Amino acid sequence: MTSDEHRARHVEPHRALAKLFADFVDASARVAISRAVDSRAMEAKFGFRPSAARTCPRVVAGKLCQSSQDDRCLCQRYSRLLDHGRIWLDRASRHVLTAEPDHLISAQELAAFEREVEGLGLELIISGGSLWCPGSAFLLMVVARSRESP
Repeated sequence: MTSDEHRARHVEPHRALAKLFADFVDASARVAISRAVDSRAMEAKFGFRPSAARTCPRVVAGKLCQSSQDDRCLCQRYSRLLDHGRIWLDRASRHVLTAEPDHLISAQELAAFEREVEGLGLELIISGGSLWCPGSAFLLMVVARSRESP
């Protein structure tokens, strides 16, 4: 076997695998850095800190997410709307859900979601101020209805 054949058969596949692994590690590091920056921005802007709870509107309402029991949980039915979703704790330690979809959402889907969260005693706040992807995504917040709200 010539050195070129050896390199093609043994060395090049290992190099390709090493590059694939390095790309994966780089992507994972970028996600971790992005999440850290996102957390600092949300804390600075809203006073939110990350929560380890499930990213589900039912959690914000003080209920359990039903995704492990039923594939029709609110968080699953509206997964497109809850794209780039995170769950936070506000200054009063209440859960807040944020989502930052960067694709088109129909008015009907948004209205249906709003009806469902209102049925849980929650409020949907819609803002153009996405921190995840400014200018391309919008920010949705699901919060406990304030005492002043109807």
